[in-house]
Amino acid sequence: MTQTGSFLPEYISFVFISIILYLMLSTHPRPTKVYFINFLGVLLSAVEILLHRCIYDYIKHNMYSNALLICCAVYFVNYTIILCVIYIYISLLSYHKRQHTKRMWIFAGLLATVSIITNLVLLFSGKMIYQEAGNLVITDWFNTYLFFGILDSLFCMLTSIINRKAISRRIFGFIALFCPLDICLLIFQFMRPHVQFSSLAYVIPFMLFYILFHSNPYDEVSGCQNSHSYIARFIENVYMHKRFMIVCVEFPKLKHSHQLYAREKINYMAAIKCRELEALHSNIFLYALKDYQYALFANTHDSRQEDKLITEVRHIMDETIYYKQEKFNPVYKMIVFKSSPFINNQTKLTSMQRFLFGKMKAESSINQCYIAQEKDYEDFTESYTIEQLLLKIKTTHDLNDEHVLCFAQPILNVEHNRFLSAEALMRLQINGKIIYPDKFIPAAEQNNCIHTLTCIMLNKVCQKIKELSETYDFEAITVNCSTTELSDPNLHEEILQIIHQNHIDCSKICLELTESAMFNDYNTVLYNMQKLREAGVQFYLDDFGTGYSNLERILSCPFKTIKFDKSLLYKSMEDEAVQELLQSMINVFKRQGLHLLVEGVENTEQNDYSIERGFQYIQGYKYSKPLPIDELTKFFTHK
Repeated sequence: MTQTGSFLPEYISFVFISIILYLMLSTHPRPTKVYFINFLGVLLSAVEILLHRCIYDYIKHNMYSNALLICCAVYFVNYTIILCVIYIYISLLSYHKRQHTKRMWIFAGLLATVSIITNLVLLFSGKMIYQEAGNLVITDWFNTYLFFGILDSLFCMLTSIINRKAISRRIFGFIALFCPLDICLLIFQFMRPHVQFSSLAYVIPFMLFYILFHSNPYDEVSGCQNSHSYIARFIENVYMHKRFMIVCVEFPKLKHSHQLYAREKINYMAAIKCRELEALHSNIFLYALKDYQYALFANTHDSRQEDKLITEVRHIMDETIYYKQEKFNPVYKMIVFKSSPFINNQTKLTSMQRFLFGKMKAESSINQCYIAQEKDYEDFTESYTIEQLLLKIKTTHDLNDEHVLCFAQPILNVEHNRFLSAEALMRLQINGKIIYPDKFIPAAEQNNCIHTLTCIMLNKVCQKIKELSETYDFEAITVNCSTTELSDPNLHEEILQIIHQNHIDCSKICLELTESAMFNDYNTVLYNMQKLREAGVQFYLDDFGTGYSNLERILSCPFKTIKFDKSLLYKSMEDEAVQELLQSMINVFKRQGLHLLVEGVENTEQNDYSIERGFQYIQGYKYSKPLPIDELTKFFTHK
């Protein structure tokens, strides 16, 4: 090729890639692992077209110089990087390649090295660009450029075919579309050198990557972006150390509602409220996180501005609107928190929102607003640490996990006046600090970690029972079992497996159940209890008297012991009517052959009163606080 032709298609490509670049910078696309690779490709594409224009001008004016050679060299290096970026991006669409990236990087590096060295040697040796009969000839340079583009497309297609099973069917279809299209474009460019349109071979893929995998569209009514944009803006502000404030609003009645009319009203309200909120400040950004949850993100300068903004937002949210001549002002929950070193990643952000929403009433007929205080950030950090530890414990499922500590509280046998049993109590240990159940049990239930904790406790109790049985005389140690676990029909198999693995007698294990556990799935609970009882495991009914009690159902279950809650003991000592009721229940249970235990006994008066009422077992601080299970040797007697 000795002269230039039309450059219009390249201008069009530059306009498109510039639009994509603007959208990437202004809309905060999804921050996936491969987003940066696509952003780099878009940026290099814009540079490549500008370099192409420079070379075009040199050839158009027949200007052969070192500047032209340098421009061509930079152009080729930049183009080679673009080819490598496309190859890497397509490779990472395979989950297998994401786990094994070494070969991918080696191949990309090898491709880049061969391409750059080959082209630079040919370029500066004068074999690719030279003057002939007073005209610049760049045919070889142009053909080499097209050759490596075709080669890269072939490699991308081949890599996709090899990793076909690890790539989504729809994504593979997308690759199978644009790789052959690229090859056809470059071949057609080879045949029509007087019209420059080769940039489409890399502009089109990067545009499709963005549209398919990273773009975050706006809602056409509310103007809100989605949760991915919300996370992207948060991450950007954290990395840039910017000050910001987040207001998150939730409509509880919509959380479990499927009424189309209610959602239409919310969408209408959201459109009106969002317009008013946007007008408050130019640095306010709005996001629709879920159908019932919205977030306002505001870059701020000081606390005065933040306080003013909170007041204005609440005022807008409290304003009544009219929907089809009907007054409409749905109940909402609102949380407000500010940028903090405690909240520095996506997981912590979502956990913080959940943590703050948890501080408000679950059911309420009035609007609620909670503004995070300094102590909330400290409490959240502790809560988050506990939550992450629980998830780690659940994932590893190590029955000897050192983070789970086994404590125990001895139980007095009144008839023999000595300690023959104990209740195992769970604690967590984080960095040497002991965490009590009131702080970690709710998080464990929320993250479905309870069953793993129960298995760990049971295993550790079994190990201790085996050790104690060789020297000490005792009946059993009890382990608490959660309500959700008993609804699993296979629970008894897992429990018996742990007991048998530790080679102890099943009668040495007692499981404590609460009344509420029996009403979740009564038939499954009863099935598990019967299977375990047949194997020799004993059962305690825990916290009797704290709620509604179905005596018929209790008596139909294979319980050995009924544990009366301390609140019933304390009330009966103050109220004669409650005392008579307590005595009646004791007599009923004893006639059924059940053993009776009372907990929470703290002094001699309560102890004597419990013995007079007929309790056979007593547990409480009068005898001992919960201690590490190893210290049960202080209470059990030698054989």
